[in-house]
Amino acid sequence: MRIQVYIISALASLIAWGLIYDGSRDVYRSAWSSGMIPNLKIHHRMHRIVQREIGYFERNGT
Repeated sequence: MRIQVYIISALASLIAWGLIYDGSRDVYRSAWSSGMIPNLKIHHRMHRIVQREIGYFERNGT
């Protein structure tokens, strides 16, 4: 009887985690697409590219 309770609680926990993950992923994607949350990886890459180009122009004087 105890094993059945453990199995049922483990399965219920897995289903709950799956639903929470799926819901939070959808919320994050919709918030990101509406502009409420910036994509930090893209921001970091653009910052590196801009800094590299500014450094190039400063070194070469063009």
